[in-house]
Amino acid sequence: MDTSIKSRVMRGKLKEPIQKGFSEADWNAALAEISAPTAEDLELHSAALFFGKELEGLRRFVADCPSPPGRLPSQIRRAIGVVNRAYCLAKETLRERFMTDTTKP
Repeated sequence: MDTSIKSRVMRGKLKEPIQKGFSEADWNAALAEISAPTAEDLELHSAALFFGKELEGLRRFVADCPSPPGRLPSQIRRAIGVVNRAYCLAKETLRERFMTDTTKP
C-alpha cells in the first residue's frame, strides 16, 4: 500500500494536474486515506489542487478561443511570438518592481 501522496503519484495511482483525467476528488480521497500525512503530503496535495484549478481555467479559456487563421507553421510562430512578448513584459514588470537602484549608497 502506498503510504504517501508522492508514492501514489510516482506509481501512477494519482493523475498529476497536467495529465488528462486529473481529479480533485481523487487527490482528496488519497490524502484522507493517509492516517498521518506528512508536511510533504500536505504541500503536494495543496499544490496539486491549486495547479489543477489554474490549468482547468486555462484549458477552458483556450477551448473558447478560435484557432488563428493560416497554416500550422504560421500559427505556431504567432503563438511563440505571443508567449515571448508576454514573457518579456512580465520580466520587465518584475525588474521594475523588485530591482533597487544600485547607484545610490
